Amino acid sequence: MRRTNQYLRLLFVLALVTSAAWLVARQIQQDAGLRELVAIINRLPEKEQLNPIACSLTRLADGADKTALQEAAGRLTKPTWRATAYCLLGDYPSALAAYEQAASSGDGGSALQVYFLQARQGDMQAAKQALNSVHFSDKQLQEFFTSVTNLKLNIDLLPVAQRMAELYPGDRNSWNLWLNAAGVYESASNWQRALDAYLEAIRVQEEAGVRIGRSSFEQAAGRIYQIRKPIDLNRALSCYNAAISDMDFLQAANPSYVFIYRGEVYQGLRPAYTASQALQEFLHSLELDPKNYWAMQAIASVYLNDLKDYPLAEFYINQAIGLNPAPVYAYLIRGDVYRQLGNLQSAIAAYQDALTRQPGYQTALDRLAAVQAELKKQAP
Repeated sequence: MRRTNQYLRLLFVLALVTSAAWLVARQIQQDAGLRELVAIINRLPEKEQLNPIACSLTRLADGADKTALQEAAGRLTKPTWRATAYCLLGDYPSALAAYEQAASSGDGGSALQVYFLQARQGDMQAAKQALNSVHFSDKQLQEFFTSVTNLKLNIDLLPVAQRMAELYPGDRNSWNLWLNAAGVYESASNWQRALDAYLEAIRVQEEAGVRIGRSSFEQAAGRIYQIRKPIDLNRALSCYNAAISDMDFLQAANPSYVFIYRGEVYQGLRPAYTASQALQEFLHSLELDPKNYWAMQAIASVYLNDLKDYPLAEFYINQAIGLNPAPVYAYLIRGDVYRQLGNLQSAIAAYQDALTRQPGYQTALDRLAAVQAELKKQAP
């Protein structure tokens, strides 16, 4: 009996030690998390609030530790500190409330954070409203734009670009941002939204009395009219004419392409425009950029299919292939040129080159079979 009591007392002591050790370990873990949180918060006044975006970071803690840290975060004196702490804990509603409190006192950085959180939740009306109190420099707005873009969270940033253009209409970076934001819609195949964004930029520039980079927006709008349904070649042509008249492109764009596009529209609007008019556009494009592969290919196609000048067609398609041997369609043009010149063996080789680059390419297979049949007929 005595041994039994000693054994029970030993088990009780062991249980107490184990429990105490667990509590100490848990406290150490919680204290470490709290120290990490406090350390991050204490560094915030020395950091630019736009970089990083706290609510895009991986949360620091969860479960019981998170509850304890939330209590600590709630005791922080500055709303921006509390907001960032809540972000780091994954408590986005509390973070939003704290950022809104800071924004209401004129903190533009917090207003941008409100935009980020509201846009991330899909409430674009509230997000846009938050931008009304943003009066940052163009550099700070651009950094915010870049930071959010790099996060790849599918957040609509056109309103940020629009706010920047509203504040700084004479700054080229404002319109670069607008162009980039509209380009995101194109990347997502949201053609109508992209078109609306390009046309809106033109309208806002008219109201502001500026024409900075206007050709980029006009060309982009024209390209959507030209190749996205419902196609409207006349509107596309009007946009390209305006872009060529303004001749002011953003982001070191290659202005030679607008002449290629206008030449393509001329081809699509025949007989109102002639093959020779389209050719002049392509030739002018090549003058602006002597290494423009697409201009070379377009010139070769006109000489081949419209003007029947096969030697010149051969010259330009060989130039194009020499510049870039990858595109398959060029070998079809080369094969067709050789076929018209009566050089059937070279035509066969060209079609085979196309098939080497794209096995099973039906058009190349059909033309290869046709030329082989012609060659067979010529055999004695």
